[in-house]
Amino acid sequence: MRVYERSVSPVLYVEWHWLGRRVQRSLKSETGHPVTDRTLAKDIAKEIARRLKRDHHRAARARVFGQDGERTVGTLLERLHAARSWKDAAGQERFRRFWLAELGEDTPLTDVSPAMVEAAGNSTWSPRTLRHYRSYLVAAFTFAERKLKWIGADENLSAVDLPSARGKASAYTLAEIRRLLPALEAVDIRAGWIGHVAWQTGRRLSAISKVAKAHVTLTDDHAVIHFPAETDKADRASDVVVVGRALELTRSLMAQPGKYVLGSHPPRKELAIKGWLPRAEEAAGIAHVPGRGYHAIKRRYATETRGLVGREKQAGTLASTLDSKYVQDDLAPKLEVAKALSVSLTAADPGKTA
Repeated sequence: MRVYERSVSPVLYVEWHWLGRRVQRSLKSETGHPVTDRTLAKDIAKEIARRLKRDHHRAARARVFGQDGERTVGTLLERLHAARSWKDAAGQERFRRFWLAELGEDTPLTDVSPAMVEAAGNSTWSPRTLRHYRSYLVAAFTFAERKLKWIGADENLSAVDLPSARGKASAYTLAEIRRLLPALEAVDIRAGWIGHVAWQTGRRLSAISKVAKAHVTLTDDHAVIHFPAETDKADRASDVVVVGRALELTRSLMAQPGKYVLGSHPPRKELAIKGWLPRAEEAAGIAHVPGRGYHAIKRRYATETRGLVGREKQAGTLASTLDSKYVQDDLAPKLEVAKALSVSLTAADPGKTA
């Protein structure tokens, strides 16, 4: 590929060889005007070379695998969803819609680079969320390479950075929970209700904040809150029960206007996480841990409810998941083991007699 200028004209030309033939073209801008700037001409020539390389690889694969037509992001994701089924079908469909909008349905697979994937997404997303979205697309391109044979190993997006899904977040201690919940109420009654419901149910912020009044049943000694399937990660509807202070706050909020327990519209996630929670932590004398959020309440819920029947139904989370991902590695039980073994060293030897 070379860019040159003819002596009789200031217009720049590009020349390359393709399938044994020499091809020459005058360079024109997107508006159709002749290109005379050498820097611009070189950029255009590089783009032509990139596209020629892409077309060459596509033609070679077509000869080897008998493919016909251009393989695009849209056709790949359509084939992927037709070939597979997921437990979290709603979540996978959400990933599909996002990447179609972000990359373009008609974009050739060979035009998608790791840099494009890593540049996509919301700046407020957590590492876990970013990993989920990126992993979906990487899996799709792996499917295109290994099952469909549409792309080569160097185009399967294996170089995409996948952030760690497990951050530094840890649970609040039980003592911190006791101080945090009243502090949340003092910041905003809505924040207090979210905190108390999260503590008694182990439910996520995004689900609690969207509870409609029509899904709440009040009795003398408890309240039943219905969580529709669309609020659950596993797409299952379920009911939870709250009592005590959570019940009192539920009664108070149900008496106020609005479709939702928390008013006419659910509060923004950013307000709850970056507004209410840090202020409550400061008032309660709790050190702020970036990324901890309301999930720290669920982690303590999982730890404190070990051994209780129904804990997984209340939380909408499998018991195995609560134990493997949420239960905290507290030092207190280990301390009891150490004390017991220490005492055993000083105990009288049962094999000796006085």
